[in-house]
Amino acid sequence: MPYEEDDETRRAARARLEARMQRRGSANTLASNSSRRERSSAPAREPRQKRQAAQQPMPTGQQPRLYTKPRQSQMVEIGPLAFELPDFIPPIAIPIAIGILVLLLIFAVIVPTCTRSGGEQSNATVSMESASASDASASAASGASATAATTATDASTTSAGAAATDNQTTTQTSTQTATVYQRVKLAKDKAMQQLQSAGQNESLDRQESHQGALATLLGDESSAKLLAQAKTNVDALWIAAHPADFALDGVEVQYKILKLAADEPESLVYVRNFPNVYPMEKIDEDKSLGMESGSPSANVDDTDIPHFYQWDRRWGYTTYSGAAFGLTGCGPTSLAMVYQGLTGKTDKNPYDMGKLAEENGYMSEYEGTVGTFFTEMAEQLGLNCEELWPDSDTLRSALEHHQAVIINLAPGYFTSTGHYIVATGLTSKGEIIINDPYSVERSSQTWDPDLLTTQAYAMYGYSKA
Repeated sequence: MPYEEDDETRRAARARLEARMQRRGSANTLASNSSRRERSSAPAREPRQKRQAAQQPMPTGQQPRLYTKPRQSQMVEIGPLAFELPDFIPPIAIPIAIGILVLLLIFAVIVPTCTRSGGEQSNATVSMESASASDASASAASGASATAATTATDASTTSAGAAATDNQTTTQTSTQTATVYQRVKLAKDKAMQQLQSAGQNESLDRQESHQGALATLLGDESSAKLLAQAKTNVDALWIAAHPADFALDGVEVQYKILKLAADEPESLVYVRNFPNVYPMEKIDEDKSLGMESGSPSANVDDTDIPHFYQWDRRWGYTTYSGAAFGLTGCGPTSLAMVYQGLTGKTDKNPYDMGKLAEENGYMSEYEGTVGTFFTEMAEQLGLNCEELWPDSDTLRSALEHHQAVIINLAPGYFTSTGHYIVATGLTSKGEIIINDPYSVERSSQTWDPDLLTTQAYAMYGYSKA
């Protein structure tokens, strides 16, 4: 039976191969391959039973895996950690690397912190040295004089005297530094107490942080003027820190009241109290609250016309023409100045004139005072009034005849909407003296008549009836 003998021979060879491959973990692969080879090489006349026996699966074993060359590595253990390193990296490399990382961490975190602390201490020392520069200079000069006198008196004790002088100078410098530090601290504490007593909770160091908000409302020039005042004036500082508190009547009023504070330092107290007092129902009769009458500047000659301001705290917080009298009351304030100056009476102040205009229909809501108020109410007030043509010669002539002239100004140099001022006199050079009810600064100057009249809607000349 040649076929059976061949089968026995194949089985024996296959058994040997299986045993060998199982040791390598590839029994299944070999069984599958040998089964396929048997089916492909078996004769066509092989019995069905043998072919079925050949097709039966071989016993399962470990899954085959690819043969790879074993890596050459080594295990390194550091405490609870274990690392597998290639042979070409020495085991000591891991501790070295960890040590380098620790050193980098120290230099990245600890050293900069120490540097900043040292820098702050150095800056404080430099500041104190600068504050005591004058005292230190005087001390050094005194020490030098004493040393020179000692040297001239006794040359044999020069070195000892110099050493004593150095020690004394060092002691004096230390004492002076401590004294200067105390003076600076006391001055700072006093300043903070003043701020707190004025209801001021903002720090002086933070005033420039308000620059953006103020510049948006006022523009760069006006905001810079207000912040410059804030460096020395607690009212200006509070105003600069609280611009939103002035938006009681809208953005336009907020702009005007903040610009008043920026342009007119004399108005700072009025503006500071505006959010707390406005609107005021009646005037405050306390005359100490207002400004003194008369010319606000020694550069301008006094006239018989007193000087009032519409933002005087006695009446500036009342309401006129839909807003604060301090912003809209230039017409009544101008007529009050003329009335008191020409008649000598004091029974009607700017607030009274405003009520007179309002009650008789000469006040326009949000527009101010109607021009006919100045001509039609003159007789009732004991005044003569004539409307003048707005030119420089007419203005000079009226002032030369001792008239007081109310000028209704159009938008231009003095105003952006409309404004009333009073021309009260002439200088020897032919310039015009004015009482501007809104501006101390403009009232402290004299003006070219051509500049005034070219911007005028109308002029009203007054004399006593």
